Amino acid sequence: MTGSCDTTLHSIEVEDTASAMMRHEGGRHGFLHVNTTECPWLSRTVIACDRGRITIQDGRMRIERLEDSIRAKTATSTELFGDIDSQDDDVGEMLIDSAYEQLARMYENVALAIAGRQSLLVTAAEAANAVELANAILLSSANGHSVNLPIDRTAYDAFISAKTGYSVASNLVASA
Repeated sequence: MTGSCDTTLHSIEVEDTASAMMRHEGGRHGFLHVNTTECPWLSRTVIACDRGRITIQDGRMRIERLEDSIRAKTATSTELFGDIDSQDDDVGEMLIDSAYEQLARMYENVALAIAGRQSLLVTAAEAANAVELANAILLSSANGHSVNLPIDRTAYDAFISAKTGYSVASNLVASA
């Protein structure tokens, strides 16, 4: 995974733009880009697969189903870039009306979980994975090279120590 972080617009001490190019097992690629520098606000997730694509944009979902497999068509087609017939389906209703609604649902879920009335929608392990990805993007950006997940804790501690003067490892040992 190769990450890049910058403070491009806001006068703040942290990044307002972060991107990552990921290479998964089997050669699959992924891309993540988050920022607080675009207007109007846009939220888009695209999941592309062998037989179609799912796009969730601003709370609406669109599903494009291919009639053939991309892999099979590419293996047998003589066309350089052939089209595959597809069928588009817009899921009519909004999944989430706004970022404010999404945050309200998250806080409600946390409150109900604390009260013992509902399970957390995001487990601690899933949350830790998100933090690990963010840390990997920061480390890759700072070091200027790719990193693997899970990240090298020694390299990450050195990065944090250089930025803050605070050593995670020595403070963990001291508190044990």
